Amino acid sequence: MDVGIFGGTFDPPHIGHLIIAQEALEQARLDCVVFIPAMVPPHKRDARVSPFPLRLAMVHAATSTNPRFSVSDIEATLPPPSFTVDTLRALRRAEPEWRDLHLIIGSDSLLELPTWRMPEEVLRMARLVVYPRAVPGATDPSPAYAAGALFLDASHLPVSSSLVRQRVRSGRSARYWLPDSVWDLVVSRRLYLSEEGS
Repeated sequence: MDVGIFGGTFDPPHIGHLIIAQEALEQARLDCVVFIPAMVPPHKRDARVSPFPLRLAMVHAATSTNPRFSVSDIEATLPPPSFTVDTLRALRRAEPEWRDLHLIIGSDSLLELPTWRMPEEVLRMARLVVYPRAVPGATDPSPAYAAGALFLDASHLPVSSSLVRQRVRSGRSARYWLPDSVWDLVVSRRLYLSEEGS
């Protein structure tokens, strides 16, 4: 199987995440996309993040209507923080039938790839599938890391989890920024009304 691996904090998962996953499915000719919420995001260790079970529930809700999307809680079984190289290794052991892994990341993450733990090992285990994100003042990524990557032909989406949280905290609706099932969870559990990750 050709499997897309889509990791992230997903606090909350929004329509942009689903559009990116669908574009990756089609353009990379994947069999499925597996969403993997980060248990302890390494780049957000000092930030407040919603509890893992809540973020996992929101991702399940967001992806439930697409049979080619699935969700893995594998990072809950790994020592924190949630480094991509450790997750890919664990997936290789747990899912040997997943022949080719395709790591779905934003162009901002591609620029940061040299700072990841063991980036060469990440590239050995998975092909990069990169979606466009606005990165002010960005330079071109290292050719060594961009080589072999598939750059998705997709428009930049002006939606992010942080913008959703800001809207809710300021009393504005984030409906239509989120799948209805996720918006219902945000409203019913009164999420993001004060501090981020509350």
